[in-house]
Amino acid sequence: MPLKVDAPLVDRGLKAGLAANGMLLKLSALTEKRARLAVLLSHEVACTIESKRVGAQRFSSSSALGSGIQTIEKAKQASLVAIDCDLQYNESILPQRKRGVGDYLSVVILGNGVHWKKKDLAILGTYVDYVYLIPDRSIIRYAKYVMAKAGKDRDPMVFFMAYFSGLTKTAPDDFAVAPADFEVVAPQGAPPLASVLERHIGKYPVTVF
Repeated sequence: MPLKVDAPLVDRGLKAGLAANGMLLKLSALTEKRARLAVLLSHEVACTIESKRVGAQRFSSSSALGSGIQTIEKAKQASLVAIDCDLQYNESILPQRKRGVGDYLSVVILGNGVHWKKKDLAILGTYVDYVYLIPDRSIIRYAKYVMAKAGKDRDPMVFFMAYFSGLTKTAPDDFAVAPADFEVVAPQGAPPLASVLERHIGKYPVTVF
């Protein structure tokens, strides 16, 4: 029968001791015979993944939608986060080292790709290790997936709006994300997002009991 863990039996002394030393113990996988535990160092940051999306703006001199005035600021904000963490954990910044080398790795994922211009991407590509874009087709695919969950008895749009209770909280689901859902922006020819993260985080120890 499946292994069960009774919450009151958890050793609170161990948890408190780990926390006092800047460590967190997480159960990352559980089967009938094995438990996979990950020890996370809360005072060390291995990687940051920041999501940035921007709106469009129509200027009086044109009838076309273009990059909004906040787009360049979003690029600067993401770059400053990468610079600050680089200095703290790598003791250098990306222009002074090879991309993807160091204890800390910065990743930025963009939405609304048509609204990011060359100057915005140039700033991100200079100071952020890896930049990826979620294409519109992937966003549309996920939107259709959520609306299909409404079924025949519920209004799809009402269900869709209720599904996202906030900007940072969504209901757990089984939507399958594919490598093609993250297009490489910088640097050109970079590996898929999952490969980059697995290669970097994979060097951290994992204990299996």
